[in-house]
Amino acid sequence: MKTKLLAICLLLFTSQVFAADVFVCSYKNYKNETRTYTYIRKDDGKFVTFLDDVEIPMVKTYEDNTYLHLVVSFENYLFARVINKITKKVEQVGIEESKTSTVDKVYGTCKVR
Repeated sequence: MKTKLLAICLLLFTSQVFAADVFVCSYKNYKNETRTYTYIRKDDGKFVTFLDDVEIPMVKTYEDNTYLHLVVSFENYLFARVINKITKKVEQVGIEESKTSTVDKVYGTCKVR
């Protein structure tokens, strides 16, 4: 009985620990400043990030064993990022509607927890 109870508790614990993916990605922005962002897959499979302690939902547009594509859009901003799970590299582009500028790509690295 104790063995079964221990096995059930262990199964419940490990399923909670491994249910969520966390990607911690660092970029150099256009001012050459390092910025670190955390992308979290919640238990329901949806991704979020945080900006000034505000949870921001992200849209996963594609995922396989190698790539993860995440998009954030808010008001007149749109940011898209591609994370390579194998090389641990990330690339991001952002646009702002009604602002004439070139679209710059930023590059970085990610750690997966």
